[in-house]
Amino acid sequence: MDALAALLREDVVLRMPPQEVEIAGREAVARFFATEPAGGRLDLIRLVEIAANGQPALAAYLSERTSDCRGYGIMVLSMAADGVAEIVGFPDPALFRWFDLPLEGPA
Repeated sequence: MDALAALLREDVVLRMPPQEVEIAGREAVARFFATEPAGGRLDLIRLVEIAANGQPALAAYLSERTSDCRGYGIMVLSMAADGVAEIVGFPDPALFRWFDLPLEGPA
């Protein structure tokens, strides 16, 4: 979690449209990732680097077992010189088809 937090700007914002979720600040965003996705078990999430509208993004695959990963969502990152300024998360596996990504992910 420390490595993730180090990538975030102090004033980073996490949003998850269409929900009205907005989490602001490095500590709050790191706490969210430490507790929410997969119950904080980030070792169960596999990330694939992609791009969305010219911005860096990640496709997240959630694994219940190490041999079975399913599409979970897309996270679009807004970068600044000193780290990640904003994360916009879309927890919707239906978006994977727009990126020509399989729903079955890497183990």
